Amino acid sequence: MGSVSLGGAVGTPAMQLIEPEGCHDIFCNGIGRVEMLSGGCVRVVMYVEHRLPNGLTEYVVACKLIRPISTLWSGKKLLDIAIGGEAISNRH
Repeated sequence: MGSVSLGGAVGTPAMQLIEPEGCHDIFCNGIGRVEMLSGGCVRVVMYVEHRLPNGLTEYVVACKLIRPISTLWSGKKLLDIAIGGEAISNRH
């Protein structure tokens, strides 16, 4: 997969994204769980950490992303390029 860096962002050159005005950024601390769905899809549940006054941390669902399982590897490659390394090893 080829990629291009656009002012700190990485994307595929052939893909022109249209970003609607109402599309907001959502900050997440991590992946809370991954759920296998029917039809070859996966739901990735992202969370944000909230520090409570008593010092404990609660993990609150921030968003749920549903995507085809077949696209997970290409998404991983794009993340690797963006952060400049191998985030997850290929174990085939």
